[in-house]
Amino acid sequence: MIRLEELAKFIPPYQKIADIGCDHGLLIKKAFSYGITFAQAIDNKEGPLEAAKKNLGGFCDAVEFSLSDGLSNLSNKVEVIILAGLGADLAIKILDQSKEKLKLIKRMIIQVNKNPDKIREYSKNIAFKIVSEKIIFERKHFYEIIVFEPGERDLRPEEILFGPCLLQKKDTLFIQKWKEEYLKIKDWHQKKNIQKKEFIENYVLKGEKNAN
Repeated sequence: MIRLEELAKFIPPYQKIADIGCDHGLLIKKAFSYGITFAQAIDNKEGPLEAAKKNLGGFCDAVEFSLSDGLSNLSNKVEVIILAGLGADLAIKILDQSKEKLKLIKRMIIQVNKNPDKIREYSKNIAFKIVSEKIIFERKHFYEIIVFEPGERDLRPEEILFGPCLLQKKDTLFIQKWKEEYLKIKDWHQKKNIQKKEFIENYVLKGEKNAN
C-alpha cells in the first residue's frame, strides 16, 4: 500500500516507534524495512492486536504489544509516534491527554482521514511544529501525512488549511485535491465554506490561471 510505504519513509533516522491504533500491524511490518529496531503496537481492541501479533510473528522479539488507550502505556524507549487512519478529533484527544509523554518524543507522524487542518491548528498547544508534509492518493482518496517535531512555528490561516510545506510545493496531487474540493463546495454558502472557497481561489486556482 502506498500510504503505509510513505508513512514508513518518514521514520528514519529514528529507530524506535509506536503505532497508535496499530490495527493489523502492517505499518510496523513495513517500518522494519526502514531500519527500525523496536516497535510498540498499541490498540484498545483485542482483535486487531491479536491480528498484529500474527502478522508480526517474525519480529516479536522487537515488538511490544499493548492493549491500551492512546499513549497511556507508551514505552519510554519510543522516539517516534505514529497516528494514522484516525479521525482528527480522536487524534487530538489522544495527544491532549498525554502532553507529558510527548515531551520525550522526537517526531510525530500523523495522517488523519479528514480535517488535517485541525491537527495543524492544534499542534501549537503541544509545542510541536510541522517539518514535512506529503499528499498521496490511494483507493480514490487523498491523504495528507504531516510530520511534527518539537518546536514552535506560527501558521497563517492558509497554512493551517493547506499545510505550509504542501502550499509551498503545490505539486500535482495538491492541485488536483483542491480543485475537486472546490467543485464540491463552490455552491455552498456557510461561512466556513465561503472562506475556504476564497482560499482555494487565491492560493490554488489563481496560480493555475497564471501558469496558463
